[in-house]
Amino acid sequence: MDRRKFCQTTAGIAAATLTHQPIASAEEPAAIPALMPRDPSGRRFVLYSDCCSGIPGTALAKRLQSVNKMVTRVQPQPEFIAFPGDAVSGYTKDYAEPRRQWDYWLGTEMKWVRERKLPLFQSTSNHNTYDAGSEAVFRQVHADLPQNGPPGQKDSRIGFAAATCFTSRRTNPTSGCLSTMLGWIAF
Repeated sequence: MDRRKFCQTTAGIAAATLTHQPIASAEEPAAIPALMPRDPSGRRFVLYSDCCSGIPGTALAKRLQSVNKMVTRVQPQPEFIAFPGDAVSGYTKDYAEPRRQWDYWLGTEMKWVRERKLPLFQSTSNHNTYDAGSEAVFRQVHADLPQNGPPGQKDSRIGFAAATCFTSRRTNPTSGCLSTMLGWIAF
């Protein structure tokens, strides 16, 4: 599928989702062709964010469910999921609440990712890590993320490379200046 056809297809799907109209009436919805890398060194991944969910029954949870249904139809399936932030609603001083939100988000809303054994690379954001207490919850919930940050910040920065795809994410938004944060990255 060429890029123009892919954009037309995904734009139509997004429009149908935003207006809450059914995309397909068949029991087994049609596969969505993946936009393939230009050469074999490329990677197939899905990047999405800003669902601010984690709370059952909300409009945000329903929207995430719709997006997840579309993403699960992408064929061939992605090699990994990159989620650069705002996965849960957060913003509370009761740190048991963001923990509940993460448990629901990972265990229910994004369960399909685990079932397909897809790596999920999560990073911080203003909803996920808004103070030291929420950062601690994030680290506990995402203890499986790479611990490969710069010296003294192994658990607050992550980076991974897959052929020509590299990403670096800070998992502690409240510390350090940009040059220090990026100084450990060597290409």
